[in-house]
Amino acid sequence: VEFGRSLLDRFEPRLARRVDFCARGGSGEVVNALRAMPNTARIKFIGNLDGDVRQATPPDVAMRCVYLPGDRAIELIFRELALSDPQALVDVTGYDRVPAVLGGLEGRDPHDWYREVATELGYTKAQFFPFMLALWLRNEENVVAAKLYVEALQTALEHRD
Repeated sequence: VEFGRSLLDRFEPRLARRVDFCARGGSGEVVNALRAMPNTARIKFIGNLDGDVRQATPPDVAMRCVYLPGDRAIELIFRELALSDPQALVDVTGYDRVPAVLGGLEGRDPHDWYREVATELGYTKAQFFPFMLALWLRNEENVVAAKLYVEALQTALEHRD
């Protein structure tokens, strides 16, 4: 939810005010929700799925789905970013103890790692997300991927069933 919301806020803030993101337990629950909730003239239900499930989306709902950038869970990508350049995370957070925190969480599950790094630095996951997103957007390829995601979401919202 945070990834899609943050990209929309950054690249299409006017549209962001008209879109609501609702968390589900996983892609299977999103697919089931889409099947249960048909679009209406005024309300569109769009599945906002992780990029790593792109090929596994059932055909009957695929036209109502958009995929977040990347082909892996964003927590994996964020962990790689932080571990490859801890100083960059120090720069965006202002915390000098980032390297020690990262070292203390080595080997953790990516989802746990993300939450625990945020907690160790004094943030909730949602508060920590903008820092990691800023690191991710330093790469021009990621900026392009983010803009393509936002365009796909706009197209899905404009599509008439």
